[in-house]
Amino acid sequence: MKRHLESKVKILVSVLLFAILFSGCVNNADVFENKIREGKYQEAIECYLGFQGDAVEEFKAARFLDSYMEECFNAYIEGEMDDEAFGAALMTVTKVADSLAVDVETREVVESEYATKLEAEEYYTEANRLLENGDVVGAAMAYGKCGDYKDAVNLSMGLWDDILVRNTISAGYSLSVALKNDGTIVYAAENIEDNYFDEDEWTDLVEVSAGVYHVVGLKKDGTVVTAGENGDNQCDVEDWTNIVAVRAGEYHTVGLKSDGTVVAVGDYRNGSSSVSGWSDIVSISAGDRFSLGLKSDGTVVACGFNIGDRCNVGMQEEWSNIEAISGYWCALGLKMDGTVVAYGDNDDGQCDVGDWTNITAISTNYNHSVGLRSDGTVVATGANEFGECNVAGWKDIVAVSAGRRHTLGLKADGTVVAVGRNYDEECEVGSWSDIRLPN
Repeated sequence: MKRHLESKVKILVSVLLFAILFSGCVNNADVFENKIREGKYQEAIECYLGFQGDAVEEFKAARFLDSYMEECFNAYIEGEMDDEAFGAALMTVTKVADSLAVDVETREVVESEYATKLEAEEYYTEANRLLENGDVVGAAMAYGKCGDYKDAVNLSMGLWDDILVRNTISAGYSLSVALKNDGTIVYAAENIEDNYFDEDEWTDLVEVSAGVYHVVGLKKDGTVVTAGENGDNQCDVEDWTNIVAVRAGEYHTVGLKSDGTVVAVGDYRNGSSSVSGWSDIVSISAGDRFSLGLKSDGTVVACGFNIGDRCNVGMQEEWSNIEAISGYWCALGLKMDGTVVAYGDNDDGQCDVGDWTNITAISTNYNHSVGLRSDGTVVATGANEFGECNVAGWKDIVAVSAGRRHTLGLKADGTVVAVGRNYDEECEVGSWSDIRLPN
């Protein structure tokens, strides 16, 4: 008799494990489990049949019932559970199993969803622990790995807002662009059509970056907008989400995700978008066929066309304790002590930064480099053919950006100054005001 029951129970449990996946049963698998263990089988059945929508909770309930019926059968065989108690448990399983059915494919999908949710729960717990211990960067990345679990997205984005120094001014090839306090942009360039920037899309921005022939903007919701040429697919960012920083290179675009990984599009032939293996990244930079990433431990990674050995920057002994990066033809690194290191092509002296001190921000482009001092003054080195390094008189500066042949400086009052080539009116920024200051 018991051998017959064992066979029947195994069949019913197998059917139930599949069946629960379509059940729409438990609005909380823990409540369902408690009712079963308390022997409140009718309440458990009602709870089970009344559930709607959450496949992961369904699967959790199924896993519990599978193990529970095995426990019951073993207890019955050992004489620890009488006929009445075992029959009641078996009847509960039967009632549920007889009313539901599901295919193997659906079960596999839900098993995957269940595993994903368990992983998210672990990352969420870890993020809470890291935040409690003061590791804000680690917490931001851990929350970023939770997907849409609970409020993880908002928590991660909020922490990144505090961590990152936003790019609110950017000097490109023959264009200057800046982010206003209302989340819109202003730009200076003679050769840009009126509809270059879609006014409906370029709103709610938190960051901007100008490349050679395209511009990218990061929206508050973690998505990205672009404008300009797309011959190298550098504007194919429609599916990007949970982005916390963006940079436009010469022919590619790089985005930092909230989990510390990096995405990139464009210039595939030179490898500047080969960032899929990067992790624990806290800052990014995109240059001429070249990408840089700053890791949370203060080291640097790079990829792309290796002019001047610049992609081996991370192997250089002095490139440690870095807190900010900038790359174009060469790579610049701001160290925690306020000094700057440089590596790569130095044909025009753009790497001659060895005597810079008290630096708080850096920017490099085609053949010149700029540094912001802690007192609000600016230093520059490299080619000065168009006066792009004539920054000695600047003061009250809070951010700098080096363009192809010009330089921008954001003042503490929200206005902007510029020097250098002005062939396309890229330096016509004198009327700008209310520009957002970097946080």
